[in-house]
Amino acid sequence: MKNYYVYKYLREDGTPYYVGKGKGNRAYLKGRSTPKPPQLDRIQLIKENLTEAEAFALERKLIAEYGRKDLGTGILRNLTDGGEGVSGRIASVESIKQRVAKNTGKKRTQEQRERMSLAQKGRKSTEYTEEQKAEISRKISESQKGKAKSEEHKAKLSQLNKGKSPGPRSEETKQKMRKPKSEAHRRAIAEGRRAKYAALRAQQC
Repeated sequence: MKNYYVYKYLREDGTPYYVGKGKGNRAYLKGRSTPKPPQLDRIQLIKENLTEAEAFALERKLIAEYGRKDLGTGILRNLTDGGEGVSGRIASVESIKQRVAKNTGKKRTQEQRERMSLAQKGRKSTEYTEEQKAEISRKISESQKGKAKSEEHKAKLSQLNKGKSPGPRSEETKQKMRKPKSEAHRRAIAEGRRAKYAALRAQQC
């Protein structure tokens, strides 16, 4: 169908800074890498009623004639040679420098690496093996060693533990504690502990 067109965006002095191909209201849409001109009279339709192949061919021809700024061959801000796909696209030296600068000097701590490792394990499976659980517990315990708790922290821990029955446990309680816990029971206990410490952390913030 011949419902395509080729258009260009003009600078204030009338010279084109972008050539594109589209249909419908594409030439007038915002949110693109190359912004459209603020005035509608600076959006110029070069040729209408084209097939997509004809529009691609004309787009490539005009980009080649005007030349690209990123290649140092002309005045257009296009980042490709036109036509289908992204042929001829290159990353500017400035954009490469920005990406390198953004990532230079970033070093993850051992704790961050361990957390990322555990997170990756969690994505692969929602269930941990007994060895993984033991390793997680060991790492959490080691990360807490040497960290002095403030008086406020101790007071909050004490508050959370209030209401727990002090003194010796009854024989019935001991027998219940000796019984092996089901996987569902262990998960419920773990969830309860996580919720308790999450509440404590929230109070500290």
